[in-house]
Amino acid sequence: MTRAELSRLFISLILFLPPDPLAASDDLDDGKFGYIDKTGAFAFEKRFDYARTFSGGLACVREGKLWGLIDHAGEYVLEPQYDDCWGISGGLIEVKVGPRWGYVDRAGKRLIERGFEEGGGFSEGVARVKIGGRWGFIDPSDKEVIAPAYERASSFSDGLALVRMRGKYGFIDHAGRFAIPARLDDARSFSEGLARVQSGKRWGFIDGSGRMAIPAKFEAASSFSEGLAAATRGSTWGFIDRAGAFSIEPGYAAVSDFSGGLAAVQVGGKWGYIDRRGKLKIPATFESASDFAEGLASVRTPPVPRPPVARRPDPAPKPVKPTSSDPAAATAAYNRGLVCYMRQDYECARTEWLRVKELDPENFEAAGALRRLDSER
Repeated sequence: MTRAELSRLFISLILFLPPDPLAASDDLDDGKFGYIDKTGAFAFEKRFDYARTFSGGLACVREGKLWGLIDHAGEYVLEPQYDDCWGISGGLIEVKVGPRWGYVDRAGKRLIERGFEEGGGFSEGVARVKIGGRWGFIDPSDKEVIAPAYERASSFSDGLALVRMRGKYGFIDHAGRFAIPARLDDARSFSEGLARVQSGKRWGFIDGSGRMAIPAKFEAASSFSEGLAAATRGSTWGFIDRAGAFSIEPGYAAVSDFSGGLAAVQVGGKWGYIDRRGKLKIPATFESASDFAEGLASVRTPPVPRPPVARRPDPAPKPVKPTSSDPAAATAAYNRGLVCYMRQDYECARTEWLRVKELDPENFEAAGALRRLDSER
């Protein structure tokens, strides 16, 4: 994955958190997503059911069940028409139509006709795609440059791509040769010259030669961004420097990576932003918050009360239509999966999120979380 993809992963999973059952009641409007600038002011009034990070001047947003793309003014460049969307990279936009993923340009013209089981954005001139249950890489002309041979694959970053073969992780170059052999139990993509790897139950960082640059001493850690990486001490998060020392002391329940000089942090159950000194620059008032990109960050506002509406009593109770779904149990399972993910117990997270799909087949959040989990790993 690219650094931008990695920096969005953790916070995007937080953003997938289903609303509290109270927020979906008749008396409250669910919180909507909008975009703020670095002062904390909203850049435009329009709000969305879901909003992703800007890249290449565009951001994917959802209204109802369909996705479109907006510009920095909040105006649609592509009207909502896709089943999913993951933004622009390398001049191409990754979109889903039906069960298949493909790539379109800014005008919505499909540039790669065949659809893929799954895919990723273009990075360093190639995109990872899943064909026949295996991952490989294509160029913008749809030519296979690395054959689909891997159980999992991440986008290229710092000239290397993380792949998994026979249950072990390693890194390949653009020719498909292993630069770091597939002997690692778990790992993440390179960012700013370092990649986090797991040794036993702890995480550390290796350099491009595979040498351990920061010892594996953290229970959980994220990738480096702007010279800092999020890491845990006990149950709280802080930020370390390239020497592995805490530059911002742990004390946050959850964080995102630094981007544009700011990082989203959770304080008292709400999200705000700190600077590199650990000073709170944007108050923690949001239900969720993403990293800044191109000067804007997507945030979710709290639910607000609906105006009271006078209702006539029904002359007789209406029959309740039977349903096999259980949204309340699905929400509980999703939350359990999120806790597993924050502990970096990914198999536990997968189990809970697959359970969500059984309990509520229409659950959008679980499907997205599973996809991002597979993409990262």
